[in-house]
Amino acid sequence: MRINALHAIDHLVRLLGRLDIPTATQAALAQPTLAAAATRCRAVLALARSGLQGTASADWLAKLETQALELAELRRGQRLTILGQTAAGIHTPAEALAALDAVRWLERVTNHTWRACHHLAQGDAAPARESVEAPTPLEE
Repeated sequence: MRINALHAIDHLVRLLGRLDIPTATQAALAQPTLAAAATRCRAVLALARSGLQGTASADWLAKLETQALELAELRRGQRLTILGQTAAGIHTPAEALAALDAVRWLERVTNHTWRACHHLAQGDAAPARESVEAPTPLEE
């Protein structure tokens, strides 16, 4: 149970580090080409919230995993799209880098959310340890 708590804390700390979004990343998130990824990230966050509050369906963790993995795949596809558009002159190299950072940011937020929820749920499902008697003090 403790190991799950440590894993959850690790992912939550990493997620916390992602909350300070660079200005260029914020601007890139508004691009129409990133709308699907941003929508998926918001859906993951909403599902995580309802799952942790106990209001989601029983398979919420499996859905969270599926959505996180789909966003990782979408990131790989978006990368190729963004690089191709940049090569065609649609984006400047600076815009492309900001967009790539934004997609990576969405994917990392989603992944850390999923993994934190996974470990928190595992901790809840772990059987409670039987109480262990305190050792008797040694006689001097």
